[in-house]
Amino acid sequence: MFLKKTFFAAVLIFCGMVSSVIPADYASLNLPVYFLTVDQEYLDALEEKPYANVYYPAEFLYGDILIPCEVRYRGATSRGYPKKSWRVKFNNNNNIFNTEKLNLDAAYNDSSSMRNFLANRLFEFLDYPAPVTSHISLFINDEYAGVFIQVEQVDEYFLERTGRKPNSLYKALNHGANMSPLTHDDRYANTWEKKLGNMIDNTDIKVFFSKARYWTNDDFERYISNEINIDDFLKNYAVLFSISSTDNFSKNFYLYFNPESDIFEMFPWDNDATFGNRWTGEYLESYETFVSGSFLAYQVVFQRLMEIHDHRNRFWNYVNITITDGFDFLDYLIDETYETLQNDVYRDTQKKYTNEDFDNSIDQLHSFLAKRSDFLKDFEYFNRIPLSDYYCSNPFPSDDTASVVFRVTSDAPQKVFLVYSEDLDFSHYGDSYSRKKLELFDDGLHNDLKAGDLIYGNNFTVPDTFKGLIPYAFTGGSYYYPHNGFAYINYYRTHTFALNCMNTISSLVGQVKIGEIYKENGNFFVEIRNDSPQSIDISYCYLRGEEYFQNFLFPENTVLKMNESLVVAQDNLLSSLYFKGDLVIRELFFDPAVGDRLKLLAPDFSVIDEKLFKSFVELEVERHDIVINEINYNSADNYDTGDWVELYNADDENVDISGWVLKDNNDNHEFVFPLNTLLPPDEFLVICRDISAFQSFSNITNCMGNLSFGLSGAGEQIRLYDEQRSIVDSLTYDDKFPWPEEPDGNGATLSLKHPQIDNSVPENWASSDSHGTPGIINDVYNAAVQDNLSLGKNYPNPFNQTTTIPFSLSVEKKVAVDIFNAAGQHVSTPVNKTFSPGLHKVIFDAGHLSNGVYLYTITTNYSKLCGKLLLLK
Repeated sequence: MFLKKTFFAAVLIFCGMVSSVIPADYASLNLPVYFLTVDQEYLDALEEKPYANVYYPAEFLYGDILIPCEVRYRGATSRGYPKKSWRVKFNNNNNIFNTEKLNLDAAYNDSSSMRNFLANRLFEFLDYPAPVTSHISLFINDEYAGVFIQVEQVDEYFLERTGRKPNSLYKALNHGANMSPLTHDDRYANTWEKKLGNMIDNTDIKVFFSKARYWTNDDFERYISNEINIDDFLKNYAVLFSISSTDNFSKNFYLYFNPESDIFEMFPWDNDATFGNRWTGEYLESYETFVSGSFLAYQVVFQRLMEIHDHRNRFWNYVNITITDGFDFLDYLIDETYETLQNDVYRDTQKKYTNEDFDNSIDQLHSFLAKRSDFLKDFEYFNRIPLSDYYCSNPFPSDDTASVVFRVTSDAPQKVFLVYSEDLDFSHYGDSYSRKKLELFDDGLHNDLKAGDLIYGNNFTVPDTFKGLIPYAFTGGSYYYPHNGFAYINYYRTHTFALNCMNTISSLVGQVKIGEIYKENGNFFVEIRNDSPQSIDISYCYLRGEEYFQNFLFPENTVLKMNESLVVAQDNLLSSLYFKGDLVIRELFFDPAVGDRLKLLAPDFSVIDEKLFKSFVELEVERHDIVINEINYNSADNYDTGDWVELYNADDENVDISGWVLKDNNDNHEFVFPLNTLLPPDEFLVICRDISAFQSFSNITNCMGNLSFGLSGAGEQIRLYDEQRSIVDSLTYDDKFPWPEEPDGNGATLSLKHPQIDNSVPENWASSDSHGTPGIINDVYNAAVQDNLSLGKNYPNPFNQTTTIPFSLSVEKKVAVDIFNAAGQHVSTPVNKTFSPGLHKVIFDAGHLSNGVYLYTITTNYSKLCGKLLLLK
């Protein structure tokens, strides 16, 4: 794929990619060379807002391959550096890189320009899945931008390359990602960016983190292998620990749920603050003997694994393999990479460091490996004495009962402390706060029960007139309990212990109660009532499910006014429809079941109220059968209509979709349907990315636009919401098997075989014969597909007041049951609503009717069946 320099230069001039004078730097470069051409107005826009994830049009040239693309800056703090890192996005993966995205890392704070490269190559050497990484030289227009590290995107193509199927994939963005549950649901998107899977559902990680945080020691040891690939996690942590990757234990990694093994795996990312380097670029000798930085100390899963003897031994075995075989490999690779990079790095005028710094960094890397290896040989750490049985005598201290006794049990004698903060302002994010320590004793003199019983205790007094929350944790040796302590709580609050100094326990017990559980189409809503004549603060209390690890924590400032109800919702959008006057908190991550006993717990897990549920209150909402019926996500070059989505009204009446919203998998991408948008029954509506481009190929009138976003050529989620922001339809398409592959740039569209079948199933879609059928029935339509409505015999029959009419469906449909007398007059409609696929029962109460024979019909917009009833009172 490489061209000789002279021919390559000719190609560049011919394509208009650079000026007629080839840059002098180009002829003397050794690395593969990429050229980006970006209009100056777009470069100016990028410079003006470097942290905005907005792509701008560009052209990419490599060898003799010219590809249209889009570009933006990438990274976090690095976007403020003079030498920027780049993200290059192609329309699809049909290119020499077999990917949609290229990551070009400037490695600005790395004097060696190779630390992230070395880390990923080390992972590969140790047979651990890691992004493929290499070095390139980059030109932006006609200027040499320097040496960059090209890092493979962790996405569906990465999963395919490593033999894995696409499924839930999360990127850990900040140090709130220490694998403890987050207190605020809206912070998950800022901490765990979902890259693949159902973009609006984070239940899998919420359940996992709750188990990791709340499991007892015995249960964690017994069941953790059902949740994670333990060897995978231990190898990852061993490599990070060996190379002193201090910034990557609680961020800068990917968490993936493998659908074949049903367990989580980890993939490394952005290991540039390694091999002695701080993230700011300083080399710190202390990293040569690094054993426990703050972020490592708060990594919940790692710290809990280290409490288990077998896992701790395996971790140290992986460390020893890394510092022997792995470091030998790196010693050779450093010198080889230096020889490869030296020429181009010397010519890189955009780099932060001098050429002399680059040369010196090689000795620095070798020295780090030698010193780190010597330090870790036969080194043993993480041997801890666990704490358990956390006790707090008064989780609601008030002015007159401000004394609190803390106790904790240790497995053996050690120094034990209570760590707490009295000045954390929970009303703001980012404010600094102090930590204080209270030593706990086992001498029988500090409310610790009996001397020498390994129960440590002491008395704590809340400051006078203090009102608010006091977060706290215990430490044994240098280790926190709970394992996340209250780290990073001023930015990304995770579940921790806290004193609630707003009211007393007596004001809650008997006053704050669990009300009803409401259910709507698989979504649950739990009511919490304040029956007292005063406002009550339940911040940092818990709603617990049937399993003890199912703990939903009420965040700060959760205040119930007198006689007010609070709703803990699984679906926040639906809750706004049903509970308009109530306080709503999202997002309940577990499903209650009939027979479950739910508990309302104080911050110390003592019971405030509990309730056994024998039934739920069913909620009903009118649902319309509007279907995503056809998708054009990657037009052919010679028939470029732009992206579009077709909707079909499978209902039996006009549906006003004014104010409805169409989204892709990004919540910021939305198209709001304008006022007076009416979709008649059995009609179609096309929503276009570019209505002018679309209408240049089609003369249909039932179309609208313009979408402010496009559809991914690699597949993504499309969602349709009604005006209440309730989900109407959604699916996640793909451009490869089992989805039809022809619509990916070959001219066809993705077409549903019948609007009555489940459009989330790949097999229910086909490729259109030509360029699709926007606005009319699909050319792949299969009339044989039905709703398979079937009707059972009503029982009892004859009946004296009520009878049950059973029926079944193969697809979700709106169903109407109508009752007629013997003269054909309509007398009742016991049901007219949407049902899910499966068996259903309708109870008809005929108490208001006289004896006789009655007929009934059960109808969908596709089928109609009849039956006979005999009423004998």
